[in-house]
This record gives sequence, C-alpha cells and structure tokens, in this order.
Amino acid sequence: PLKNISTKTTQPNAKEIVGLLLKDHKAMRALIQKIKSPRSAPSKKLNAFATLEKLVTSHVKAEETSLLEKIKHHPRFEDQASEGIEEHRIHEVIAAGIHRLK
Repeated sequence: PLKNISTKTTQPNAKEIVGLLLKDHKAMRALIQKIKSPRSAPSKKLNAFATLEKLVTSHVKAEETSLLEKIKHHPRFEDQASEGIEEHRIHEVIAAGIHRLK
C-alpha cells in the first residue's frame, strides 16, 4: 500500500502516509496469521512468509523515509522515532539470520 505514494503527482500529507502505513501493518498481521495457522499448508506458509518478507522490507524503507526521518528531531516524537528505527534494525538482523538458515 505505501508504494502507492510513488504514483501520486503531489506529496502525500501526514494523514495519508499514516493511513498507508497502517494498511501495511494490517496486511502484515494477516500474513503472520496465515503463517501461524495450523490449518495452513506448508506451501501456503512459505508463500505467506515470502510475501511478508517483501512487505516488511518495503515498509521499513518507506516508513523511515516518509515518517521517522522527518519526526526524529521533533521533541515530542524523537523517542518514538528512535524506537521505530531501532525496531527496524532488529527486523533486519532477524531476517539476515533466517536467510542464513535457508
């Protein structure tokens, strides 16, 4: 969903950015549920994981450039922005570890 920003001719406003980020979060939660479901076939879990991995990667980049980098120096939001950036680094470490297991 956040990729949709690149097709716009005008800069998205903060509300649009947050809305797209939240759509990404919802899509990620749905994929995680598919992965965790005992009813999902192994092939479906692998497909969901591959989709999740791509979505998380694009989401992290988009969230950092469109939101976190812009608010990290604001006194009211600097802690949340720093925390978000740190969470993204943790995701990158986990993803790298998973790739080493493949």
